[in-house]
Amino acid sequence: MKRIYLLNLILVSSILFPWIPSVATAPQLRPEWFVLIVGIAMFPVSRRALASKVALWTALTFLAYAVSLVYGFVVIGSAVDISDMTEMMKPLLYFLFFIFAASGRHTMAEYHGLLRIAIFSLVVAAVITLIQFFAPDRVAPLLRLWADDERIYSYELVRATGTLGNPNDLGFMMTIAFTLVLFTLESGLLPKRLSQALLLCCFAAVFATGSRTGMITLASVIIVYVYMGVKASKVIVVVAGALTFLAFWIFDEVLSHLVIAEGLVERVNTFSFLESDLPWQTRLELVSEMIPLIAESPVFGHGPAKMTFELGANIDNEYMLTLYRSGIIGLIATVGLVFALAMQYRRVVTSPRSLPRSMQQFAIASLVAAGLFAITAGIFLSFRLFGLLTVLWTVTAYVRSSGASENLDAPGDQPYFSGYMAAPGRP
Repeated sequence: MKRIYLLNLILVSSILFPWIPSVATAPQLRPEWFVLIVGIAMFPVSRRALASKVALWTALTFLAYAVSLVYGFVVIGSAVDISDMTEMMKPLLYFLFFIFAASGRHTMAEYHGLLRIAIFSLVVAAVITLIQFFAPDRVAPLLRLWADDERIYSYELVRATGTLGNPNDLGFMMTIAFTLVLFTLESGLLPKRLSQALLLCCFAAVFATGSRTGMITLASVIIVYVYMGVKASKVIVVVAGALTFLAFWIFDEVLSHLVIAEGLVERVNTFSFLESDLPWQTRLELVSEMIPLIAESPVFGHGPAKMTFELGANIDNEYMLTLYRSGIIGLIATVGLVFALAMQYRRVVTSPRSLPRSMQQFAIASLVAAGLFAITAGIFLSFRLFGLLTVLWTVTAYVRSSGASENLDAPGDQPYFSGYMAAPGRP
Protein backbone atom coordinates (compact mmCIF):
# COMPACT_ATOMS: atom_id res chain seq x y z
CA MET A 1 0.00 0.00 0.00
CA LYS A 2 1.28 3.44 -0.94
CA ARG A 3 0.22 6.83 0.30
CA ILE A 4 -0.61 7.92 -3.26
CA TYR A 5 -3.31 5.25 -3.54
CA LEU A 6 -5.17 6.72 -0.58
CA LEU A 7 -4.73 10.25 -1.97
CA ASN A 8 -6.30 9.06 -5.22
CA LEU A 9 -9.20 7.56 -3.29
CA ILE A 10 -9.64 10.80 -1.32
CA LEU A 11 -9.92 12.78 -4.58
CA VAL A 12 -12.41 10.35 -6.12
CA SER A 13 -14.48 10.35 -2.94
CA SER A 14 -14.51 14.15 -2.69
CA ILE A 15 -15.78 14.44 -6.26
CA LEU A 16 -18.12 11.48 -6.68
CA PHE A 17 -19.07 9.82 -3.40
CA PRO A 18 -22.26 10.89 -1.55
CA TRP A 19 -22.47 11.71 2.14
CA ILE A 20 -22.89 8.91 4.67
CA PRO A 21 -26.13 9.38 6.68
CA SER A 22 -25.86 9.15 10.46
CA VAL A 23 -28.32 9.35 13.33
CA ALA A 24 -30.87 12.14 13.12
CA THR A 25 -29.18 14.37 15.72
CA ALA A 26 -25.67 14.08 14.25
CA PRO A 27 -24.19 15.53 11.04
CA GLN A 28 -23.59 13.40 7.97
CA LEU A 29 -20.11 12.03 7.36
CA ARG A 30 -17.77 11.97 4.35
CA PRO A 31 -16.12 8.70 3.12
CA GLU A 32 -12.79 10.47 2.43
CA TRP A 33 -12.50 11.37 6.12
CA PHE A 34 -12.23 7.69 7.00
CA VAL A 35 -9.65 7.17 4.27
CA LEU A 36 -7.70 10.12 5.67
CA ILE A 37 -7.75 8.70 9.21
CA VAL A 38 -6.53 5.32 7.94
CA GLY A 39 -3.76 7.00 5.95
CA ILE A 40 -2.49 9.07 8.86
CA ALA A 41 -2.51 5.96 11.05
CA MET A 42 -0.58 3.91 8.45
CA PHE A 43 2.05 6.38 7.25
CA PRO A 44 4.52 8.63 9.11
CA VAL A 45 4.01 12.38 9.35
CA SER A 46 6.79 14.72 8.29
CA ARG A 47 8.13 17.10 10.93
CA ARG A 48 8.63 19.64 8.17
CA ALA A 49 4.87 19.64 7.44
CA LEU A 50 4.12 20.16 11.13
CA ALA A 51 6.49 23.15 11.21
CA SER A 52 5.20 24.76 7.99
CA LYS A 53 3.41 28.07 7.47
CA VAL A 54 0.23 26.10 6.86
CA ALA A 55 0.53 24.64 10.37
CA LEU A 56 1.03 28.12 11.83
CA TRP A 57 -2.00 29.57 10.05
CA THR A 58 -4.10 26.55 11.06
CA ALA A 59 -3.23 27.14 14.71
CA LEU A 60 -4.07 30.85 14.38
CA THR A 61 -7.41 30.07 12.68
CA PHE A 62 -8.41 27.53 15.32
CA LEU A 63 -7.38 29.94 18.07
CA ALA A 64 -9.40 32.77 16.48
CA TYR A 65 -12.47 30.53 16.27
CA ALA A 66 -12.01 29.43 19.89
CA VAL A 67 -11.67 33.03 21.11
CA SER A 68 -14.83 34.04 19.24
CA LEU A 69 -16.69 31.10 20.74
CA VAL A 70 -15.66 31.99 24.30
CA TYR A 71 -16.25 35.71 23.75
CA GLY A 72 -19.69 35.10 22.28
CA PHE A 73 -20.66 32.86 25.20
CA VAL A 74 -19.19 34.93 28.06
CA VAL A 75 -19.62 38.52 26.87
CA ILE A 76 -22.53 38.47 24.39
CA GLY A 77 -24.41 35.55 25.90
CA SER A 78 -24.62 33.46 22.75
CA ALA A 79 -25.60 29.85 23.39
CA VAL A 80 -23.01 27.21 22.52
CA ASP A 81 -24.22 24.59 20.06
CA ILE A 82 -22.75 21.37 18.68
CA SER A 83 -22.54 23.11 15.29
CA ASP A 84 -19.91 25.42 16.80
CA MET A 85 -17.65 22.42 17.23
CA THR A 86 -18.25 21.46 13.59
CA GLU A 87 -17.08 24.86 12.39
CA MET A 88 -14.02 24.81 14.61
CA MET A 89 -13.02 21.41 13.29
CA LYS A 90 -12.89 22.61 9.65
CA PRO A 91 -9.39 24.16 9.77
CA LEU A 92 -8.14 21.09 11.61
CA LEU A 93 -9.67 18.78 9.00
CA TYR A 94 -8.03 20.69 6.14
CA PHE A 95 -4.75 20.58 8.07
CA LEU A 96 -5.01 16.79 8.27
CA PHE A 97 -5.47 16.67 4.49
CA PHE A 98 -2.42 18.90 4.19
CA ILE A 99 -0.09 16.90 6.43
CA PHE A 100 -1.12 13.60 4.84
CA ALA A 101 -0.32 14.90 1.35
CA ALA A 102 2.75 16.91 2.44
CA SER A 103 4.34 14.03 4.35
CA GLY A 104 4.79 11.96 1.20
CA ARG A 105 7.51 12.37 -1.40
CA HIS A 106 5.62 11.47 -4.54
CA THR A 107 7.28 10.44 -7.79
CA MET A 108 6.46 12.29 -11.00
CA ALA A 109 4.78 9.12 -12.30
CA GLU A 110 2.55 9.00 -9.20
CA TYR A 111 1.82 12.71 -9.58
CA HIS A 112 0.80 12.26 -13.22
CA GLY A 113 -1.47 9.38 -12.23
CA LEU A 114 -3.12 11.38 -9.45
CA LEU A 115 -3.88 14.30 -11.78
CA ARG A 116 -5.31 11.97 -14.43
CA ILE A 117 -7.58 10.36 -11.85
CA ALA A 118 -8.66 13.80 -10.62
CA ILE A 119 -9.43 14.93 -14.18
CA PHE A 120 -11.41 11.85 -15.14
CA SER A 121 -13.35 11.90 -11.85
CA LEU A 122 -14.27 15.52 -12.48
CA VAL A 123 -15.24 14.72 -16.07
CA VAL A 124 -17.51 11.91 -14.86
CA ALA A 125 -19.18 14.47 -12.60
CA ALA A 126 -19.44 16.83 -15.60
CA VAL A 127 -21.09 14.13 -17.73
CA ILE A 128 -23.61 13.40 -14.96
CA THR A 129 -24.27 17.14 -14.77
CA LEU A 130 -24.96 17.42 -18.49
CA ILE A 131 -27.23 14.35 -18.51
CA GLN A 132 -29.20 15.71 -15.57
CA PHE A 133 -29.63 19.07 -17.27
CA PHE A 134 -31.19 17.59 -20.38
CA ALA A 135 -32.83 14.41 -19.02
CA PRO A 136 -32.98 14.16 -15.21
CA ASP A 137 -35.27 11.13 -15.38
CA ARG A 138 -32.45 9.07 -16.86
CA VAL A 139 -30.19 9.60 -13.86
CA ALA A 140 -32.80 10.26 -11.15
CA PRO A 141 -32.01 7.10 -9.08
CA LEU A 142 -28.32 8.02 -9.19
CA LEU A 143 -28.96 11.67 -8.27
CA ARG A 144 -30.93 10.65 -5.21
CA LEU A 145 -27.68 9.41 -3.69
CA TRP A 146 -26.62 13.06 -3.34
CA ALA A 147 -29.91 14.95 -2.94
CA ASP A 148 -33.08 13.02 -2.22
CA ASP A 149 -35.59 15.73 -3.06
CA GLU A 150 -37.70 16.97 -5.95
CA ARG A 151 -35.32 19.75 -7.02
CA ILE A 152 -33.77 17.40 -9.56
CA TYR A 153 -37.03 17.70 -11.51
CA SER A 154 -37.81 21.37 -10.94
CA TYR A 155 -34.32 22.26 -12.19
CA GLU A 156 -34.82 20.43 -15.52
CA LEU A 157 -33.34 22.40 -18.46
CA VAL A 158 -32.33 25.17 -16.01
CA ARG A 159 -29.93 23.88 -13.33
CA ALA A 160 -28.13 20.65 -12.48
CA THR A 161 -27.22 19.54 -8.96
CA GLY A 162 -25.01 16.60 -10.01
CA THR A 163 -22.72 14.87 -7.52
CA LEU A 164 -22.86 17.70 -4.99
CA GLY A 165 -26.61 18.11 -4.57
CA ASN A 166 -26.23 21.90 -4.80
CA PRO A 167 -26.06 23.71 -8.15
CA ASN A 168 -23.84 26.54 -6.91
CA ASP A 169 -21.27 24.22 -5.32
CA LEU A 170 -21.41 22.07 -8.43
CA GLY A 171 -20.77 25.16 -10.54
CA PHE A 172 -17.49 25.78 -8.74
CA MET A 173 -16.47 22.12 -8.89
CA MET A 174 -16.96 22.26 -12.65
CA THR A 175 -14.85 25.43 -12.67
CA ILE A 176 -12.10 23.46 -10.89
CA ALA A 177 -12.48 20.76 -13.54
CA PHE A 178 -12.18 23.29 -16.36
CA THR A 179 -9.17 24.95 -14.70
CA LEU A 180 -7.35 21.67 -14.15
CA VAL A 181 -7.80 20.56 -17.76
CA LEU A 182 -6.98 24.02 -19.13
CA PHE A 183 -3.70 24.47 -17.27
CA THR A 184 -2.49 20.95 -18.08
CA LEU A 185 -3.49 21.22 -21.75
CA GLU A 186 0.05 21.80 -23.01
CA SER A 187 1.81 19.57 -20.47
CA GLY A 188 1.30 16.25 -22.25
CA LEU A 189 -0.59 14.80 -19.30
CA LEU A 190 -3.32 13.66 -21.70
CA PRO A 191 -3.49 13.55 -25.50
CA LYS A 192 -4.20 17.08 -26.67
CA ARG A 193 -7.36 16.24 -28.64
CA LEU A 194 -8.77 14.38 -25.66
CA SER A 195 -7.93 17.29 -23.36
CA GLN A 196 -9.71 19.70 -25.70
CA ALA A 197 -12.82 17.50 -25.70
CA LEU A 198 -12.76 17.26 -21.89
CA LEU A 199 -12.27 21.01 -21.65
CA LEU A 200 -15.40 21.60 -23.74
CA CYS A 201 -17.34 19.15 -21.58
CA CYS A 202 -16.33 20.92 -18.36
CA PHE A 203 -17.06 24.34 -19.89
CA ALA A 204 -20.59 23.25 -20.83
CA ALA A 205 -21.09 21.67 -17.40
CA VAL A 206 -20.50 25.02 -15.65
CA PHE A 207 -23.40 26.51 -17.62
CA ALA A 208 -25.52 23.41 -17.03
CA THR A 209 -25.37 24.10 -13.29
CA GLY A 210 -26.97 27.49 -13.92
CA SER A 211 -24.62 28.96 -11.29
CA ARG A 212 -24.05 32.60 -12.18
CA THR A 213 -21.17 32.77 -9.71
CA GLY A 214 -19.73 29.69 -11.39
CA MET A 215 -19.91 31.47 -14.74
CA ILE A 216 -18.06 34.46 -13.26
CA THR A 217 -15.35 32.24 -11.77
CA LEU A 218 -15.05 30.47 -15.13
CA ALA A 219 -14.43 33.82 -16.82
CA SER A 220 -11.85 34.73 -14.17
CA VAL A 221 -9.94 31.51 -14.85
CA ILE A 222 -9.85 32.23 -18.58
CA ILE A 223 -8.57 35.77 -17.91
CA VAL A 224 -5.82 34.44 -15.62
CA TYR A 225 -4.87 31.84 -18.23
CA VAL A 226 -4.58 34.45 -20.97
CA TYR A 227 -2.59 36.76 -18.71
CA MET A 228 -0.18 34.10 -17.48
CA GLY A 229 0.14 31.93 -20.54
CA VAL A 230 -0.41 34.14 -23.58
CA LYS A 231 0.67 37.56 -22.31
CA ALA A 232 0.85 40.08 -25.20
CA SER A 233 0.59 37.81 -28.25
CA LYS A 234 -1.44 39.94 -30.68
CA VAL A 235 -2.46 36.97 -32.82
CA ILE A 236 -3.88 35.05 -29.84
CA VAL A 237 -5.64 38.15 -28.53
CA VAL A 238 -7.31 38.66 -31.92
CA VAL A 239 -8.31 34.99 -32.14
CA ALA A 240 -9.64 35.01 -28.57
CA GLY A 241 -11.62 38.16 -29.32
CA ALA A 242 -13.10 36.61 -32.44
CA LEU A 243 -14.07 33.43 -30.57
CA THR A 244 -15.64 35.47 -27.78
CA PHE A 245 -17.70 37.42 -30.32
CA LEU A 246 -18.71 34.13 -31.97
CA ALA A 247 -19.81 32.70 -28.62
CA PHE A 248 -21.98 35.75 -27.92
CA TRP A 249 -23.46 35.51 -31.44
CA ILE A 250 -24.29 31.81 -31.04
CA PHE A 251 -25.90 32.50 -27.67
CA ASP A 252 -27.98 35.42 -28.98
CA GLU A 253 -28.92 34.08 -32.41
CA VAL A 254 -29.08 30.32 -31.87
CA LEU A 255 -29.52 29.24 -28.23
CA SER A 256 -31.96 32.01 -27.39
CA HIS A 257 -34.37 30.60 -30.00
CA LEU A 258 -34.17 26.95 -28.85
CA VAL A 259 -36.87 25.71 -26.50
CA ILE A 260 -34.48 23.22 -24.93
CA ALA A 261 -32.15 26.04 -23.81
CA GLU A 262 -34.88 28.48 -22.74
CA GLY A 263 -34.31 28.09 -19.00
CA LEU A 264 -30.54 28.47 -19.27
CA VAL A 265 -30.80 31.50 -21.56
CA GLU A 266 -33.22 33.16 -19.16
CA ARG A 267 -30.85 32.60 -16.23
CA VAL A 268 -27.79 33.89 -18.11
CA ASN A 269 -29.76 36.95 -19.25
CA THR A 270 -30.32 37.92 -15.61
CA PHE A 271 -26.76 39.31 -15.66
CA SER A 272 -28.16 42.28 -17.60
CA PHE A 273 -30.82 43.17 -15.01
CA LEU A 274 -29.45 42.09 -11.63
CA GLU A 275 -30.88 45.26 -10.09
CA SER A 276 -34.36 43.76 -10.52
CA ASP A 277 -33.48 40.11 -9.94
CA LEU A 278 -35.29 39.10 -6.73
CA PRO A 279 -32.88 36.38 -5.48
CA TRP A 280 -29.88 38.64 -6.07
CA GLN A 281 -31.55 41.62 -4.39
CA THR A 282 -32.53 39.42 -1.44
CA ARG A 283 -28.89 38.44 -0.95
CA LEU A 284 -27.80 42.07 -1.00
CA GLU A 285 -30.50 43.05 1.48
CA LEU A 286 -29.53 40.26 3.88
CA VAL A 287 -25.88 41.30 3.73
CA SER A 288 -26.74 44.96 4.34
CA GLU A 289 -28.95 44.01 7.30
CA MET A 290 -26.12 41.93 8.72
CA ILE A 291 -23.70 44.87 8.90
CA PRO A 292 -25.18 46.30 12.16
CA LEU A 293 -24.92 42.84 13.75
CA ILE A 294 -21.26 42.60 12.74
CA ALA A 295 -20.71 46.08 14.20
CA GLU A 296 -21.90 44.79 17.59
CA SER A 297 -18.77 42.64 17.85
CA PRO A 298 -16.41 43.42 14.96
CA VAL A 299 -13.18 42.05 16.43
CA PHE A 300 -14.16 38.72 17.99
CA GLY A 301 -17.52 38.01 16.38
CA HIS A 302 -20.44 36.10 17.89
CA GLY A 303 -19.12 32.54 17.70
CA PRO A 304 -18.26 30.12 14.86
CA ALA A 305 -21.78 28.91 14.01
CA LYS A 306 -24.23 31.30 15.63
CA MET A 307 -26.60 31.25 12.66
CA THR A 308 -29.85 30.35 14.44
CA PHE A 309 -31.42 33.73 13.72
CA GLU A 310 -33.63 33.96 10.62
CA LEU A 311 -31.61 36.69 8.91
CA GLY A 312 -28.33 34.79 8.81
CA ALA A 313 -29.79 31.55 7.52
CA ASN A 314 -29.44 32.65 3.90
CA ILE A 315 -26.17 34.59 3.98
CA ASP A 316 -24.10 33.39 1.05
CA ASN A 317 -21.24 35.92 1.30
CA GLU A 318 -18.52 33.95 3.07
CA TYR A 319 -16.55 37.05 4.02
CA MET A 320 -19.55 38.59 5.80
CA LEU A 321 -20.44 35.24 7.33
CA THR A 322 -16.94 34.81 8.77
CA LEU A 323 -16.96 38.40 10.06
CA TYR A 324 -20.19 37.71 11.90
CA ARG A 325 -19.09 34.38 13.30
CA SER A 326 -15.44 35.05 14.13
CA GLY A 327 -14.87 38.76 13.65
CA ILE A 328 -11.88 40.45 12.07
CA ILE A 329 -9.41 38.09 13.73
CA GLY A 330 -11.24 35.08 12.32
CA LEU A 331 -11.46 36.52 8.83
CA ILE A 332 -7.75 37.41 8.74
CA ALA A 333 -6.78 33.97 10.02
CA THR A 334 -9.07 32.14 7.59
CA VAL A 335 -7.84 34.11 4.57
CA GLY A 336 -4.25 33.60 5.74
CA LEU A 337 -4.75 29.83 5.92
CA VAL A 338 -6.29 29.72 2.44
CA PHE A 339 -3.38 31.73 1.01
CA ALA A 340 -0.82 29.57 2.82
CA LEU A 341 -2.31 26.43 1.26
CA ALA A 342 -2.66 27.87 -2.24
CA MET A 343 0.79 29.49 -2.30
CA GLN A 344 2.73 26.36 -1.37
CA TYR A 345 4.04 26.19 -4.93
CA ARG A 346 6.44 29.05 -4.13
CA ARG A 347 8.65 26.63 -2.22
CA VAL A 348 9.86 25.13 -5.51
CA VAL A 349 10.91 26.17 -9.00
CA THR A 350 10.42 24.25 -12.21
CA SER A 351 11.11 24.58 -15.89
CA PRO A 352 8.56 26.83 -17.66
CA ARG A 353 6.91 23.97 -19.61
CA SER A 354 6.90 21.30 -16.88
CA LEU A 355 3.71 19.88 -15.41
CA PRO A 356 4.42 21.20 -11.89
CA ARG A 357 4.82 24.66 -13.43
CA SER A 358 1.39 24.31 -15.05
CA MET A 359 -0.05 23.28 -11.70
CA GLN A 360 1.53 26.30 -10.03
CA GLN A 361 -0.46 28.42 -12.47
CA PHE A 362 -3.50 26.28 -11.68
CA ALA A 363 -3.05 27.18 -8.00
CA ILE A 364 -3.11 30.90 -8.78
CA ALA A 365 -6.13 30.66 -11.08
CA SER A 366 -8.12 28.47 -8.68
CA LEU A 367 -7.29 30.82 -5.79
CA VAL A 368 -8.61 33.81 -7.76
CA ALA A 369 -11.76 31.86 -8.65
CA ALA A 370 -12.24 30.76 -5.04
CA GLY A 371 -11.91 34.34 -3.83
CA LEU A 372 -14.69 35.42 -6.18
CA PHE A 373 -16.88 32.42 -5.45
CA ALA A 374 -16.77 33.18 -1.72
CA ILE A 375 -18.56 36.49 -2.35
CA THR A 376 -21.89 34.84 -3.18
CA ALA A 377 -21.33 31.25 -2.04
CA GLY A 378 -18.66 29.53 0.06
CA ILE A 379 -15.36 27.70 -0.37
CA PHE A 380 -13.77 27.31 3.06
CA LEU A 381 -17.09 26.23 4.56
CA SER A 382 -17.57 23.50 1.94
CA PHE A 383 -15.83 20.30 3.07
CA ARG A 384 -15.72 18.78 -0.39
CA LEU A 385 -14.62 21.79 -2.41
CA PHE A 386 -11.89 23.01 -0.10
CA GLY A 387 -10.68 19.49 0.73
CA LEU A 388 -10.27 18.85 -3.00
CA LEU A 389 -8.30 22.07 -3.50
CA THR A 390 -6.14 21.38 -0.44
CA VAL A 391 -4.98 18.03 -1.83
CA LEU A 392 -4.31 19.39 -5.34
CA TRP A 393 -2.41 22.42 -4.02
CA THR A 394 -0.35 20.38 -1.57
CA VAL A 395 0.68 17.42 -3.71
CA THR A 396 2.00 19.84 -6.36
CA ALA A 397 4.45 21.27 -3.82
CA TYR A 398 5.66 17.88 -2.61
CA VAL A 399 6.68 16.01 -5.74
CA ARG A 400 10.23 14.71 -5.49
CA SER A 401 12.82 15.07 -8.24
CA SER A 402 13.82 12.00 -10.23
CA GLY A 403 17.11 11.75 -8.35
CA ALA A 404 15.68 11.83 -4.83
CA SER A 405 15.72 8.94 -2.42
CA GLU A 406 13.37 6.04 -3.13
CA ASN A 407 12.23 5.97 0.50
CA LEU A 408 9.05 7.83 -0.30
CA ASP A 409 7.39 7.84 3.09
CA ALA A 410 10.37 8.06 5.42
CA PRO A 411 9.96 10.63 8.19
CA GLY A 412 12.48 13.42 8.59
CA ASP A 413 13.33 16.94 7.64
CA GLN A 414 14.89 16.37 4.25
CA PRO A 415 13.88 19.03 1.71
CA TYR A 416 11.26 18.18 -0.85
CA PHE A 417 11.62 18.87 -4.54
CA SER A 418 9.34 19.54 -7.46
CA GLY A 419 10.33 19.46 -11.09
CA TYR A 420 14.07 19.92 -11.33
CA MET A 421 15.52 21.74 -8.32
CA ALA A 422 14.66 23.34 -5.00
CA ALA A 423 13.89 27.01 -5.04
CA PRO A 424 16.83 29.24 -4.06
CA GLY A 425 16.55 30.44 -0.49
CA ARG A 426 13.73 28.03 0.31
CA PRO A 427 13.95 24.90 2.48
